Amino acid sequence: MSTDSRWGVFLSSILSTLPAMHYFQRFRVAILIFCTGLLLTTALMGLWYGQLASLKAQREHQLQYAIAQQLTAKLLQKEAILRQIQAALIAQPNLSRSSFNQLVLNSNFPLRTPAIFAIGFIRPVSELELEQYVLARRADMDFGAGFYSKFNVQTTSPLAQVLEMVSPLNRSSAQWLGQDVAQAVDIRAGFTSAQGTGLAWASPIQLNGMPQGDVYALFLPIYQTLFEQPNPELLQNSYLGSAVAWFKLSELLSGVQREAQMAGFALRLIDQGANDMAAKAAGTILFSSKQWPTVLSAADAVDHQLLNVLGRQWRLEFINVQGGLLPSEQRLMLVLALLGTVLSAVLALVFQRLSQRQRVLELAVQGRESIQRMSFERQSRSMLDAVSDPLVLRDRSGAVIYANSLAEQRFALSEQRQVGERSFLFDAAELANLTMPVQLSQQHLDRDGVVRQYDVMIKPLRNQDLDWVGNVIHARDISSGAALTQELEYKLNRLSELVEVSSDWFWEQDAQARFTYVSGGFFADLDVNPAIFIGKCRWELGSGGLSEAQWDAHRHILASQLPYRDFEYQVFLNNQILYFSVSGRPIFAADGSFLGYRGVGRNVTSVRNAQAALLEERQRALATLESIADGVLTTDVNGRIDYINPVASALLGWELEMARGQYLGAVYQSVDVKNRLPLANLVTASLQGGADNQGARRSVLLNKLGLHFQIEESAARIRDENNRTLGAVLVFRDVSNWREDSERVDGF
Repeated sequence: MSTDSRWGVFLSSILSTLPAMHYFQRFRVAILIFCTGLLLTTALMGLWYGQLASLKAQREHQLQYAIAQQLTAKLLQKEAILRQIQAALIAQPNLSRSSFNQLVLNSNFPLRTPAIFAIGFIRPVSELELEQYVLARRADMDFGAGFYSKFNVQTTSPLAQVLEMVSPLNRSSAQWLGQDVAQAVDIRAGFTSAQGTGLAWASPIQLNGMPQGDVYALFLPIYQTLFEQPNPELLQNSYLGSAVAWFKLSELLSGVQREAQMAGFALRLIDQGANDMAAKAAGTILFSSKQWPTVLSAADAVDHQLLNVLGRQWRLEFINVQGGLLPSEQRLMLVLALLGTVLSAVLALVFQRLSQRQRVLELAVQGRESIQRMSFERQSRSMLDAVSDPLVLRDRSGAVIYANSLAEQRFALSEQRQVGERSFLFDAAELANLTMPVQLSQQHLDRDGVVRQYDVMIKPLRNQDLDWVGNVIHARDISSGAALTQELEYKLNRLSELVEVSSDWFWEQDAQARFTYVSGGFFADLDVNPAIFIGKCRWELGSGGLSEAQWDAHRHILASQLPYRDFEYQVFLNNQILYFSVSGRPIFAADGSFLGYRGVGRNVTSVRNAQAALLEERQRALATLESIADGVLTTDVNGRIDYINPVASALLGWELEMARGQYLGAVYQSVDVKNRLPLANLVTASLQGGADNQGARRSVLLNKLGLHFQIEESAARIRDENNRTLGAVLVFRDVSNWREDSERVDGF
């Protein structure tokens, strides 16, 4: 191709772009607006995506923490089952096999913790006592004699930890009897450590007939009853054995796995060993979800929660398998992106139409300005007439040369105009040659017969040569403001009178917490001058019965400029100790600077004295109940226990902390002396039947430890001064040694 041909092609391409350039110039406003809208939409979507991602991360962390807490609760629930077994074995160290089996069945562990499949008792046996111990177990015909006839212990340890009892006892669990569970090194170390601490601990364990790695054992040490403060050496010497519960990890984690799957996570549980060995980098993988990737890639973000429970450290790992944002959030992002695009297009069209009319509008404005020009005098009069206050102009002679419409309405004589009048309206200064403005406040009887209060400003007018040419009188109606000022003064006076007669008092402090004002109403009754507080901080008036730490906490609140309520301290005035309760709020200036505190104080001496008397009376009543020989038990109106005295605690086998809040039927059960059938609850009969007292009756009490006592029981309602039922009291006494031979019942 020749050079001329190439230039021809180039020029043709340039000429072909001219219509496009013209098209761009014509619609450049619409294109720029549309592109700007798309950029803003993209930026806002990016910012919002970041916020959603941050919220998603917080939500995931909260869900992971909740799942970890759920697993922790499941593990601690199993410890609670063993605590019941521990309490019974401490009370009866030589519990028979049948009693142990009944005790385990009464705990109802299959329903309370389905993951537990068996509970047992482990007893330490030395090498010297081993042969006699085995023979004694074989000779015992109490329960499961067929299984125990082959009881044997195979161990090389000088002190074996022998599984002596197990429940439920069947062909599968019988093959575990006699096993030295401490043959493994880590389990033997766990027994040694737990004997000196008394804490529950867990460890993986292999049982005959159970899947490898799916069984965990939870151990709880059992000691003799201690009557002094325990220490590691005393616990070692008092060690009787351990209660053990076996549970399946697969059943324990089934509910946790469902929760994680619903939250969009795959999880994995790793046992990192005992707490004192948890620093090991590797651990044993106990469980993995089906969704857990076989090989972890660099893109897989693994979160974890550490669980330090039952003497071990568990690592619960999570991987998000649900993806990025939630489907609802993705749909909303798409809708907002489309909305941003549509709005950008609409704005582009609107601004394009406006730009096309811009030239026409400019020409119209120029024509309108030329048509609407007016003289300086007319413009000035329009502006002055628009003033909302009366305005009057006087010349050198004092004659009125202009008065706006409001001045004419209020100051003109009848229907005459003010122009030309030479008499002053408010003050003779209106007619004088003033060198400085004059300001005054006066009342004026207006034309409509209303007396108004005006704030008047008289200013001199000067020309370009600074010669005086007249005065301008500007009157501002302040009648409503004056009325408000009078009303405010009246309210302030009334408030001051109320403050002086109030039983409370009011105070103010500066920024350094020094008193600047204290009302005298309360202190006047004590013949105390409030001026003694001025200029002092609250803590400079005495210790107030508070510790230095309490004063430091109060000073920290003041330094933080925070409000506070009901801060109490003591004051010694007129040879008596008074209790003051004060509340305060910080006060700030208009520019936000801190000015101090303002608040109110109350005398709460009578309330505190009444509380002290009530506490003393309650302590006296508790001392009486705890010293009598009868068992006393009280409930609320719903039959829940809120107090048992020591005698009742000993007969029932329940401590007050464990019994409080329980329904009475769960703690207290009595049966008929003759037919052994359960008797109706006297407390329920008293609360529901409305009878004030339920008479004494003879019955047999079944306590928590399986012991029986013949008792004499009675119940009564507890009422307040308005005859409303607050609860019931049950009184019973052990009469086992008083009954006649004819009253004895076989089995009790």
